[in-house]
Parts: sequence; structure tokens; C-alpha cells
Amino acid sequence: MAYTNPGRDEIKSILEKSMTIAVVGLSDKKDRVSYMVSEAM
Repeated sequence: MAYTNPGRDEIKSILEKSMTIAVVGLSDKKDRVSYMVSEAM
């Protein structure tokens, strides 16, 4: 059985229910995606 990634609606639901979110590889450089993701959260 192959793994399939969850859809956008399922990801949204998971994030809305989460109390804690970790960003692995967080950077303090504003041009990095990890910085932008953590800022958006």
C-alpha cells in the first residue's frame, strides 16, 4: 500500500486542532522558507 499525502483540507484541519507546532530547521534569516512559515504560524 502506497502512502499518499493528506489533502489541503485535511492539513488545515490538523493545524487548526494542534496546540503546538514545531518548525524543524528554523532560521533567523528572513529570506528562508522556515522563517516565513514560523512567522505565518
